[in-house]
Amino acid sequence: MVNFLIANSCLQAVFPILQRGFAKAFFKGTNIIVSIGKAVFFCNFIYGHKTIDGNRERVLEAVSSYKPVHSIGRYLNNMPHGETATRGAKGTKNEYLRKSKFTIAAESMCQDDFTTEKIKEPFDNYSIPIYYGNKKIEKEFNPAAFVNLNDFPTFEEGVEQIKAINQDDERYIQMLMQPEFVDQEYPEKKYEELKAFLYHIFDQEPEAAIRRNRYYICESYMVMQRYLRLHMKHWFLGRVFDRYFKKEKNKLRK
Repeated sequence: MVNFLIANSCLQAVFPILQRGFAKAFFKGTNIIVSIGKAVFFCNFIYGHKTIDGNRERVLEAVSSYKPVHSIGRYLNNMPHGETATRGAKGTKNEYLRKSKFTIAAESMCQDDFTTEKIKEPFDNYSIPIYYGNKKIEKEFNPAAFVNLNDFPTFEEGVEQIKAINQDDERYIQMLMQPEFVDQEYPEKKYEELKAFLYHIFDQEPEAAIRRNRYYICESYMVMQRYLRLHMKHWFLGRVFDRYFKKEKNKLRK
């Protein structure tokens, strides 16, 4: 009974996030009309830090070469009075997204199957995502519903498509009306997978649920130790890791 309650609590925490897509789909037509009426920005860029490869910044530069982009995050903020979008239940980020026709949704790294909330947030707020990152993004998200910069040899060529959509109201509205997922049952399927996964964990006996690889700690220790030795400025962290992994190895011997 206790296991059931734990698993059920986990599901109740996650389900509203998945359920939100169904509720919005029902009212999508009305919300899009309201969203278009409130659109005051061409495009927004809301981020708090730079990227290692600089692709996010290059996307901003390319789109800005066509029309000014409102950068409302802590990073590269260009608002006249330094206004910054905030997250959370009382945050202003969603409000800025709803006021923008387009949203730059660029991942912090380009890795196949690595997708974060960057593309989902514009969809939730009826702003067309200008996406860059996961090259396999179209397996899950409908390519007719967003601008996928991965499909173009250069960002500048992708901007030409953004121009065409921005200058054609009918095309823009048709894109907004598109379903966001390739498979409309995708959120429900993922919920069922999560449900099965959680119940499987909590229905097992504790001993059967252990997944720790006895060789992982030793291997991780050696890799981290080599890294820290190469970077002597981390000598203190090296000593901390030594103490931690020695304790873990002693546990394994028992």
